[in-house]
Amino acid sequence: YPILKKYNLNATIFLISHYIGLTNYLTWPEITAMKNNGNITFEGHTYSHPFLSKITDDNALRQQLLDSKIDLENHLGYKVKYLAYPYGDYNQHVISLVKQYGYRAAFTVKLGDDAEYDDLYVLNRVPIFQSYTHTFVKFWLSLHFPYLMRMEQKVCRTLS
Repeated sequence: YPILKKYNLNATIFLISHYIGLTNYLTWPEITAMKNNGNITFEGHTYSHPFLSKITDDNALRQQLLDSKIDLENHLGYKVKYLAYPYGDYNQHVISLVKQYGYRAAFTVKLGDDAEYDDLYVLNRVPIFQSYTHTFVKFWLSLHFPYLMRMEQKVCRTLS
């Protein structure tokens, strides 16, 4: 966050609502400070980060998708419009509930950019995960050459 603030860079952080305040996770005072700075927005990442397609009980899906959204909205003071699927995992039933619960779009973990005609509920993204191997150069390449970076990921998986 200090680097984003220093260079006045914008970012979106997807929050797992049940994790807020736990060890090594953001607290509400930290989230509020970042939100008030103006360059960080917060959106939904479910209640407890499950594989959504594995949940067959609609009440459990409601907790993951809607109850977490409402909790975030109450704390943030604005409507949560976007969801990042945990592990990029979803199915058509999950997508229908995401729409029903008022999300305007949802993101997978697929690296890349999107076009205006793409499905708003299976969008690619350029994630930044805490990692010792992630560098500014990799991030810049991900932003400007997402297809190249996807190819690099495939090659690395094949070799390992």
